Amino acid sequence: MARYKMIKTKKDCIYWYKDSNNKKKFAFRYKYYDRFGNRKEKTMLRFDTESAAERALIEVKANVLDGNDRFVESANVTVAQWMEIWFEMKKKVWRPGTYIHYQESYKNHINPLIGHYKLQKLTKMTLQRELIDKLVSYGLMRATVQGVFRVFKSAVSYAVEEEILLRDRFKRMDFSAAPSSDKENYLTEEELELFLQCVKDNDPSTRYSSILTLAMTGMRKGEMMGLTWNDIDFKNKIIIINKARTRTGLGPPKSDNGYRKISMNNELYAQLKKYKAWCIKKKWDRSMKHEDTDYVFISRQGCRPIGLTYVEDAIDMICEKYELKRISPHGLRHTVASILLSRGETLVTVAKILGDDPNTVLKEYVHSFEKDEIKSIELMNKFATGG
Repeated sequence: MARYKMIKTKKDCIYWYKDSNNKKKFAFRYKYYDRFGNRKEKTMLRFDTESAAERALIEVKANVLDGNDRFVESANVTVAQWMEIWFEMKKKVWRPGTYIHYQESYKNHINPLIGHYKLQKLTKMTLQRELIDKLVSYGLMRATVQGVFRVFKSAVSYAVEEEILLRDRFKRMDFSAAPSSDKENYLTEEELELFLQCVKDNDPSTRYSSILTLAMTGMRKGEMMGLTWNDIDFKNKIIIINKARTRTGLGPPKSDNGYRKISMNNELYAQLKKYKAWCIKKKWDRSMKHEDTDYVFISRQGCRPIGLTYVEDAIDMICEKYELKRISPHGLRHTVASILLSRGETLVTVAKILGDDPNTVLKEYVHSFEKDEIKSIELMNKFATGG
């Protein structure tokens, strides 16, 4: 601003000047005290008319009078600048996996597309056009687009809390143009039975034991990979979930609900007992001592903890070899929830088993009620026809 010669107009705090193109522009300078009694000055340039500068000044004055001085001071903060501040504030609170996931969404999508926009000036229409619609144009699935948007929304919510934004303007965005997956990532009871038999026939040790654990408990892959033998209580037939092993290393479960105990059915109990004996012998053959603090699932070669992609690779191989429906490791968790819900288990019970929130279970596994809906419709049809 120092390079322009500012000439005061007849209106208080309003100035005019000539820009680099020798065009007449208007600006305002407004001095005020913030909530702590500190003297501040707010300056804005490049207004085409005196009335436009005056309207902007009135808005600033109103916000200062309402105690929204932080909003006034943050007028030029961009989306990228705010999200960097947000990350710095939250990184000690978030779990490592959450921090990495949010960083990836920000660096790969949010920052390149809308990082340069001023947060306070970003409109719902611009966000739809510049972020959501562009992600859709890249061919991303609806769940992925919604996941990126949720990261941005979390940053917005914190900006509202910190009075950087007065309110959340980004509600009811349109994701309908993004394709939703038409591939069902879960198995029916019959499909699961066949799948597990194929896994067992292929490898009755680590491959079968790890996949059976996922299929009988619904635990997350990271929780399964983080299990140590002292987490398995054979006396009481329970598995204790208190940690997870992911690409960020060993850490806590995904949420507070993740700390839980899961009962083993007879099939899983018998298999893990047999598998423990197999592990002890394998280690003995390699002159290794078995410890209760050892990870449960180990490789055939070297008796090392299974790798991060072990389960995915095993499922891919089994499904290709036996020409079965392909699901992801998370699909086994999905399968457990679906079967339990279709058998009449309550949302609260299923959520407790999965270490999840009942509302999340309801949203994610709503298809599991389809059988009950069909039965209800058939009953109503009989009632209506007098059958």
